[in-house]
Amino acid sequence: MTEVGDLTNWCFTERERLHARADALKEGRFCVKERLGMEWVDATAAAIDEIEHSIESLDRLLMRYGRGYYDNTHHPLHTM
Repeated sequence: MTEVGDLTNWCFTERERLHARADALKEGRFCVKERLGMEWVDATAAAIDEIEHSIESLDRLLMRYGRGYYDNTHHPLHTM
């Protein structure tokens, strides 16, 4: 596999992993806490935002290097 193919494969795998994490956070299966001084505060919403931003970045890479094939449901390497 080429370097671009390796990158595309990694992006797709990472995207799926991040989606699973975001779904778990949204469903309340776990939460993210941040310590501010002596208190712990819920940082789940910020974590979800960060994950969604990362997914968008991966989507841009997949659109650019996935040879034009990527519709959020199929592995981009299936057409290579």
